[in-house]
Amino acid sequence: GHGRLEVRQGRVIADREELAYMDPAGEWPQLSSVAQVRYERPAGGGTTEQRYYICSRRLTTAEFLQSTRTHWGIENQLHWALAGTFAAEHCRARTGNAAGNLSVVRPRALNLLNRETTRQVGVKAKRKRAGWDGDYLPKILAG
Repeated sequence: GHGRLEVRQGRVIADREELAYMDPAGEWPQLSSVAQVRYERPAGGGTTEQRYYICSRRLTTAEFLQSTRTHWGIENQLHWALAGTFAAEHCRARTGNAAGNLSVVRPRALNLLNRETTRQVGVKAKRKRAGWDGDYLPKILAG
């Protein structure tokens, strides 16, 4: 995407003997497969990354690679929703625990705003209204 080339290679291990070797103490009773994905980006000097996953389902390599793409798609959608609603990129909270606290509070606030259905307006408008209307804010917080 965005004009960048990325090569992904996946590998899934679902063999019972290999899984028993990886978890000899049986600490993961739901373990059905272990997967690895390798990302290669040739542009900009070239970077390579590897990530590992433990899975409670037996997946084919194609299913696994699709699930990782879907996961990051959801992450990116949440990022854009948060950026549009809270304009986090313009926030100047950088000292102490402020940035970390806001990164925890913002997604929860977004969920509350999305759940409030008495007003058929966008999330930004609901947020603005909650700041102005003392009777509307408790409706949002009640979920």
